[in-house]
Amino acid sequence: MIKKFKSLDVVVKASLAYIIVGFIQKGLSLISGPVFTRMLSQSDYGFLSAYNSWYELIGVIAMLSLSAGVYNNGLLEFEKDRDVFSFSLLTLSNIATAIVIIITVVLGKDVFELIKLQIPLVQIMMVCFWFSPALTFWTTRQKYEYKYVKPCIITVVSSFLALLVSIIVTYYSPESSKLFNKVFSEKVVLFGFWLVIYVYIAIKARFKVRILYWKYALKFNIPLIPHYLSNYILNCMDRLMIVYMVDAESAAIYSVSYSAAFMVHIFWQAVNAAILPITYENIKNNRESNVQRQTLPFIIAYGILCIFVSLIAPEIMMLLAPKSYQEGVNLIPILMIGVFLTGLYCLFANVEFYYKSTKFIALTSMISAGLNILLNYLFIKWLGYKAAAYTTAVCFFVQTLLHYFNYRRVSKPLYKVKILI
Repeated sequence: MIKKFKSLDVVVKASLAYIIVGFIQKGLSLISGPVFTRMLSQSDYGFLSAYNSWYELIGVIAMLSLSAGVYNNGLLEFEKDRDVFSFSLLTLSNIATAIVIIITVVLGKDVFELIKLQIPLVQIMMVCFWFSPALTFWTTRQKYEYKYVKPCIITVVSSFLALLVSIIVTYYSPESSKLFNKVFSEKVVLFGFWLVIYVYIAIKARFKVRILYWKYALKFNIPLIPHYLSNYILNCMDRLMIVYMVDAESAAIYSVSYSAAFMVHIFWQAVNAAILPITYENIKNNRESNVQRQTLPFIIAYGILCIFVSLIAPEIMMLLAPKSYQEGVNLIPILMIGVFLTGLYCLFANVEFYYKSTKFIALTSMISAGLNILLNYLFIKWLGYKAAAYTTAVCFFVQTLLHYFNYRRVSKPLYKVKILI
């Protein structure tokens, strides 16, 4: 088995390694899900979901999403200066975080009343915004360069230790402080890894920052901020709206169903990290005909996996949560539609990013997010929290369709539509 693995192409080896690590991470999440749904009250679990949602949303502004499309493009364009480029973007991310911290301090109570989170939880969030991008930049670069041993080991070890420590601390915490202690203990463990990688990136770059790279990143990413923000709104707003429009208990049920469905997306995230540079290199070298041949098997496997998870939804829910959560089982197959579409639209978005069609990407995401908020407001109010699953599927379909139209606008046809359908 080991000999066969060593004989594989480096792209295949990297893809397999990241897929395996991704599933290990999701496996740890599956383990933690049943534990925390039973250790935390249903209300606390709902607020934990709200915390994670706000983390994603605020993080778009606080970290400028610099580790996403612009970083991959920069690794290609500034191939001979990747160390300085990485540190420059890391410092730019820190500047954005500092501005968000200042705004939070100035507005004070208004911010906390809006997001309905304890002040210490928001403080932890800000520390995470400052240091966590270091590990993300480093891991993204390793994936881009098809290096998988070190990032895979660090990802598995950090995830396991963070989970283990948070379970132990939460178990022995009094009921009133379980939520805070769960978040705090988990982030303290991860902070150790973030700090080491942060220092490593700085030393590798010799603490050198180039303003040119700041300008490059801002020019590329500022138009994309609405895109990233809209994407997170599309992914998170349903849970937040359920908290505020229904209650935290319903948000907890929906969150478990959502997590059960979107655990499959980790497969696509790992695969896309490998096929993105393949797509870039093929387009750059005028080998567009290779793109579909190298990516189609992955999207087929992804579709089959989505169907399989839909079929075992009742068993997944029984594993993840106690009986009080079981009414969410019927939401999983509906949410799986959105899960598959997130993978499908990535095929088109990868091409759009290559051609730097950032304005249309942002417009697409804003339309989808705005539609999501509108539909959630109308149908959650009318039909209850379960309606959010259906509105999510509809909005992901709209988003995929719009990305397809833009991909055809900026590029030669790389995928046969009939096969994808």
